[in-house]
Amino acid sequence: GYSGQNADAFKAYMQAKHADFDGVTETWVELPQDRWPDEWFRPDGTCKYKRPVVRLLRNLYGHPLAGLWWEKHADKRIKQCGFQRVNGWECLYFHPKRRAYLSVYVDDLKLACPNSELKGIWADLNKVLDLHPPTPFHDSVDLGCEQREFTPSEAEVQFQKDFYGLTFGDEHI
Repeated sequence: GYSGQNADAFKAYMQAKHADFDGVTETWVELPQDRWPDEWFRPDGTCKYKRPVVRLLRNLYGHPLAGLWWEKHADKRIKQCGFQRVNGWECLYFHPKRRAYLSVYVDDLKLACPNSELKGIWADLNKVLDLHPPTPFHDSVDLGCEQREFTPSEAEVQFQKDFYGLTFGDEHI
């Protein structure tokens, strides 16, 4: 049967480094004074600089392109694990060999796959993304539903194939 789990990306936006993207305009930021290194101060405690700035090397929440950079970062790494994007569904991936679905909404990942694949897929994703430990779907939001194993019937699988027309290479889901 199939089962599902959620995992959040740990400090998601900050996982993306600016150097990973071509054409990123250098961004410089002012640090709060309590974050200034000791070498910025004279022996008498006064600062050597008026308004010191540092180059931003990692993605930062609040930057106008932060969401885009995180999405590109996550997409590249998810594909490294064997997932492919589902055409027409921006946040949905399918792993053809492991028969797994992965939904990504900002920093929330939801995985549905055969029970035997759960641990292995999360382990692979954790090699390329920093994720919090996964939890069963029902641990995140209580919808008054119970989680149980589900194995689709041949008719349900055929309906999905016909209705969504999802293909990967020459093979339908």
